[in-house]
Amino acid sequence: MPASTQTTLCDFCIPPDLEQLQQILIKFDLPPELAFDSPLLSSVAVDPQGKSMVTINTVGDGNCAFRALSRLFTGDEDFHWQIRLKIYEYIAQHGHHIFGIRSANIAHENYLKFQRLSNMTPRPVNSTLYAGSDDFYALADMLEANVYTYTPTPQRSFPNVSPHFKNNVKIQEAPTLFLMYLNNNHFEPIILFV
Repeated sequence: MPASTQTTLCDFCIPPDLEQLQQILIKFDLPPELAFDSPLLSSVAVDPQGKSMVTINTVGDGNCAFRALSRLFTGDEDFHWQIRLKIYEYIAQHGHHIFGIRSANIAHENYLKFQRLSNMTPRPVNSTLYAGSDDFYALADMLEANVYTYTPTPQRSFPNVSPHFKNNVKIQEAPTLFLMYLNNNHFEPIILFV
């Protein structure tokens, strides 16, 4: 994972507002009115340092990171497959320019995943399709948002807080998304800091 030029701590985090959530949903070809049920609408801008995180459980079927994103954007996990496909499609088209990826091979791999999965109905997946840094860097690039993954049990390959920024630079005043990474194999959305 490339090192960020910014601090790994999120100094001030701004959840997306209703209009930003609706624009996000449009990018995922989802109805913008789904944003009205986003749990992020009850969040406020905050410095998360020293705060407790509120998460929502997600189904652990290999789609959990995309389920967590669906939950953040819509309040419901049901749109995980569409979000996954749009991220794969974005990497396939722009991967060679996205910080953290910048690889024609990864872009092509995502094109193949997109082609294969777009012909399937949503289903559990194995570890070869688990979300990872490529997906989060693509998400940050696609949405022009700051994306963080947090793990309560850091490891060398996955530090406590992992920032994913467009062009490796935190965008001031941009929406911030948080995901909790648990047990080295499961993501849940962080919806609030208290």
